[in-house]
Amino acid sequence: MAQPRLHHIRGGGCNCVSAVRVINWLVDEIGTGGVTIEDESAVGLETNCAAPGVHIRWDFKGAWEAITLERDSAVAEQGVGDTVLARSLVSKLTLEKWEVVGKIHEYGVDFSAASPKQRKDATFH
Repeated sequence: MAQPRLHHIRGGGCNCVSAVRVINWLVDEIGTGGVTIEDESAVGLETNCAAPGVHIRWDFKGAWEAITLERDSAVAEQGVGDTVLARSLVSKLTLEKWEVVGKIHEYGVDFSAASPKQRKDATFH
């Protein structure tokens, strides 16, 4: 069986094979700490919850993140001027918290039978 050939596609002065190599190199460098990435996670965010000065988002890794946007926000630490990031992990949800949140939001299911979405929602609350 013949080996497939890699065709060079040129467009706009860019050799796509070279571009892929550069992208692969950058991924390797970032993965090994060779490229410094500034933590600008709070830049451009706005308050999106009832807590003043706090932005909440899902990190797609199993946790809710609460990010302070101002020094006197609901989750800021005393004397800390920088952004504070607090995480609430779905995997750390306890039966006690489930019962408290369940009374308010009426999930109508036991903790052991809760779906991943119900656990995610309960962790948010």
